[in-house]
Amino acid sequence: MLVITAIALCGNYAHAQLIPSNLLLCKTHSARVQTKSTSRTTSTGSRIVYQVDYDNNGVSFYPTDSAALIYYGSHGGDLTHPPIKFDVGYGFNYSTVSLSYSLNEKVVCSYDAADDLDTEVVQYWVPYIAALRNSQQALLTYDGMHNMLTDIVQNWDTATNTWVNYTKYSSTYDASNNLTEYITQTWNTGTSLWVDETDELYTYTSANKIATDINRTWNTGTSMWDNTNQTLNNYDASNNLILSVYQTWNSGTSAWDNNSEDTYTYDAMGDQLTDVSQTWNSGTSSWDNNSQKTYSGFVAQQPSTEIEQDWNSGSLAYVNSEETLNTYNSFNQITYTYNENWNAGGFWEETTGNTASAYGYQSYATKVQNISNIGGEAQVFPVPASNMLSMEITWDVPQAFAITITDQQGKPVKHWEVATSQQYNNSISVNTLPPGNYILKIDGSAGAITKRVTITN
Repeated sequence: MLVITAIALCGNYAHAQLIPSNLLLCKTHSARVQTKSTSRTTSTGSRIVYQVDYDNNGVSFYPTDSAALIYYGSHGGDLTHPPIKFDVGYGFNYSTVSLSYSLNEKVVCSYDAADDLDTEVVQYWVPYIAALRNSQQALLTYDGMHNMLTDIVQNWDTATNTWVNYTKYSSTYDASNNLTEYITQTWNTGTSLWVDETDELYTYTSANKIATDINRTWNTGTSMWDNTNQTLNNYDASNNLILSVYQTWNSGTSAWDNNSEDTYTYDAMGDQLTDVSQTWNSGTSSWDNNSQKTYSGFVAQQPSTEIEQDWNSGSLAYVNSEETLNTYNSFNQITYTYNENWNAGGFWEETTGNTASAYGYQSYATKVQNISNIGGEAQVFPVPASNMLSMEITWDVPQAFAITITDQQGKPVKHWEVATSQQYNNSISVNTLPPGNYILKIDGSAGAITKRVTITN
């Protein structure tokens, strides 16, 4: 069974997207896009079209499962940022007997007029009827800011050949489009009502980074939410996550108990260098080392080498455990990844249980909205932007101008003015803005440029 629950972020919301386990989550390529005087321009992107997974049997890697994606129009994605916008996906199982793949499942996605995913249908291959049969579907709704409001998952009833409600996810957001509450409900067939199951509450920093994440379960006896666990996050001045503490609720003391924590470090470029995991020792009331990960060889803030080490309490030192090696293409997309284990003899080796994955991509034309363009041209990149947004503006004649970035409701989120010039280059930080679509307005004394930009931090 290949279908798992994966996380695909739509806006600032985590959707339990029903996709094959080896169809991973993606973002479109951050290519530079030039604004012309036409109403819409295109740029070349790169999107994932297949993934092949391998296991190691102690001698070599052999295929296990694979997946293929089909896109329509300008949909696309890669393995870095969600959501992945594919239209049809296929999952295949590999037989070590016949040394061939066989169809296991099919996923069909449809999108609304705003290009938000609204229906996702999963079908499985049934050998004895030699056909695909419906299994599960998701029905989604959104607000005007492309934030997902509801996600209803239904199972296929083979007896009645109808869809039956199964799970419902409901979300609410604050004024900055940050997810503040995420409720999971299950369908009660006896009462034909949705029943509360779990709830997540989020708070944010002034930079719109998650500060707390509290998980609760519904108590049918008291008809109230009971705390279960929470995560507390701290950030540095550059809004990099530096500490994440996981705590569990103690119903006896009505207080939070420490459980585990992760500490992160970064280089000057914002690349994550280490992740140190510790567990809470209630006997000594202190943190005990557990493991650490180190990252190096960065390609667009993605590591080429990841080394995991376990803490040895006898030698009071970290000991190598596992190494993951990644390669990337010219679009900074991962093309191959595999792991190795540490041999006590002092070297890394491929051994039983190691895994690998290979990824294939295709070029495609991405579309960028250029709402209007009078008296000049602008290049804005990358598309979409995550940390920095760069712009190169050229006017037909020198002029003073103002630059304003507004959200979809027209609220200015950034504004500055520029003295008289004909050529202007600048890069600004956008990592504090909530993910979503924004309007970039460049208003000059003799010209105006307006275009739409997307931020996916």
